[in-house]
Amino acid sequence: MHPGSLVAFRTPDPGRVGLGSCCVHRRSREPRLTKFPREFVRDVVDRTSIVSLVSQHVKLKRRGSAWLGLCPFHNEKTPSFHVNEDRKNYHCFGCNESGDAIDWLKEVEGLSFLDAVKELADRAGVPLPKQDLSPQELEKSRRREALLRANEVACAWFQEMLEHPTEGEFARDYLKDRGYTLEFARQWRVGYAPESWDGLRDALARARLDDRIGVEASLLKRSDRGKRPYAFFRNRLMFPILGSSKKVIAFGGRTLGDDKAKYINSTGTPVYDKSGALYGLQQGRKAIHKEDRVLVVEGYFDVMALARSGLGFAVAPCGTALTDRQLAGIRRHTRNVTLLFDADQAGRRAALRALELCLEQGLWPMRLEVPNGKDPDEFVKDEGPEAMRALLDESRPLLDFYLDVLAADVRSGASQADKALEDVAPLIARLGAKNARQSHYVHAVHAALAIEHRYITDAVQRAARRIASQPKRTEVVLPARRAKAAEQTPPPRRRSSAPRGPAGPPGRFGPEDDFVPPDEAFMPPEDFLPEDLRGPASSAPPPQGPRPVPAPPEPKPTPPQLQLLRLLVQDLPNVAGAVQDYGVTAWIPQPTILKLVDRFLEAHRDGREPTATDLLEEVGSGPIRSTLGQVLASKDAWYDDDILETATQECLLRLRREYVAARYVQIKRDLDALQRSGNGSGLELLELGQESIQLQKEREALDQHLSRN
Repeated sequence: MHPGSLVAFRTPDPGRVGLGSCCVHRRSREPRLTKFPREFVRDVVDRTSIVSLVSQHVKLKRRGSAWLGLCPFHNEKTPSFHVNEDRKNYHCFGCNESGDAIDWLKEVEGLSFLDAVKELADRAGVPLPKQDLSPQELEKSRRREALLRANEVACAWFQEMLEHPTEGEFARDYLKDRGYTLEFARQWRVGYAPESWDGLRDALARARLDDRIGVEASLLKRSDRGKRPYAFFRNRLMFPILGSSKKVIAFGGRTLGDDKAKYINSTGTPVYDKSGALYGLQQGRKAIHKEDRVLVVEGYFDVMALARSGLGFAVAPCGTALTDRQLAGIRRHTRNVTLLFDADQAGRRAALRALELCLEQGLWPMRLEVPNGKDPDEFVKDEGPEAMRALLDESRPLLDFYLDVLAADVRSGASQADKALEDVAPLIARLGAKNARQSHYVHAVHAALAIEHRYITDAVQRAARRIASQPKRTEVVLPARRAKAAEQTPPPRRRSSAPRGPAGPPGRFGPEDDFVPPDEAFMPPEDFLPEDLRGPASSAPPPQGPRPVPAPPEPKPTPPQLQLLRLLVQDLPNVAGAVQDYGVTAWIPQPTILKLVDRFLEAHRDGREPTATDLLEEVGSGPIRSTLGQVLASKDAWYDDDILETATQECLLRLRREYVAARYVQIKRDLDALQRSGNGSGLELLELGQESIQLQKEREALDQHLSRN
């Protein structure tokens, strides 16, 4: 054959292509859990102006067919963030973040895929398609909507009670004493739950929500003796906890009386799991993106005090533990997290556990110690927001702090250097293998503990192997900080002359009124969670038989395969025609590349240009997504017109060369196996031998042609 003629390429026999038969599972960036038809999702994205959407957060300036701005995903001074209205995508040439309008809402607004599609459909005025749901799925969906509506009704009622002339007077005075205006309380939707036993129940009833929904939403509590449920929160300042769609999913309540339980929270519901919720995360998303960091504090008032002072990037766990799911929620917005720890033993132990958890989640934790053990709320009030910002800017990496503690213990004789190395090695292993940060800390351990580099490297490698075989930590209990003056129990509430509910709960009296919710977190339905956060169903029987063998990892894309994607974006009619004419798809063993080529061919047959939604829907982070993001977002990544045809021909030649080389290796292996076993017939051995000779000649011809180019 003549190597320069693409027409001479033979389409291989599908029955003889060994490379295409392997089972490979595609790894996606994040599963898009939906029953919406792909055509509907594409239509919604097509109707969305991605430039207008992104412009709400990023200042864009037009340059040619693209719009440029400073990337919101990393710090930069020169714009490298491109938005393309025609292709409906964005891409940063600095950090390689890519996506469409759905990805933008997921990353910037923190929405789930389902909520992002619904949000875009609502903006575009496109009605959601009717979904074929089973009766169980339909009931589950209705139940979730009812719970969310009950929370919204309760939040509005709590706000109404806070502004009631007499009912909310004491709560307003308490907020005023702590420096909060009523306007600020409105912005954060802070409310007040009065002492009434059935006021909230009546409000839910007026909204046509029955008692069962109120109880399930943790707004009402069933009486042991009486028939009617009563209010779960009473005489408490109410803090609504928002979900990813900015809807109220739960509440935290701070007593305004002498209750033993100063704070109580909603119990787990189908829409709320405290192990995944963070107070202030939804309100502070813009500030978090601007600062590229999150400050994790202890309480609701800490979050609000910092936000009031212009430091709106603080969040608080909904409970006493910081969990992997909460850190995963932070990771959607930033990789930098600052944690508050005291310098005592309890603080040191908590710092170590939090350090492990953060590194497991790919976060870089910093340690903040406020002088004199003050909480942020108190420190900002006394010293001002600029002093707090200066403290934050001076915070140190938590790993540095821990290494200093180990070195001090070794110097004092409280610990041996070998033991200290064993303690710190797992943390360095979690930084990843052979990167600049890990190398830096290997040298830091050498300087701190006076241990040779090779021993440190060996210890880190052993730790990495142990980590790979051990279950991951899922939470760390944060030690309670000392109570500050502003958080002491307020004086007993003044009795109001406003009408109230019954004098006591129906059929319930005594100290059990101060009920503290059990420390249990019920997971939401698993079909509403990303796959990496799903756990095994507790009621499912153990699997029978041998454990399934995990699928082999997907092969990395080769340069010619990535080049083919670039060419298909730039010159779809001609390149798609060549791909179909020469059977190029049979030469591509990489499953994601193959699926994307099929998407291009499908769009070509439909007479349209594929959008980012078509192409990036199931592509995980990595070179494939980066390549597509670049070429979709900006023509700067395109080939010059005068070399486009040559680039196409060379790409197809290299793809053929890859296939021929891989097929030749497979044939040689088959021949060796048959000869060793003695089971092959003479005719079969002859055919394989002849094919190997033909493949070798073709490979040599391709090599000669490519070397001349």
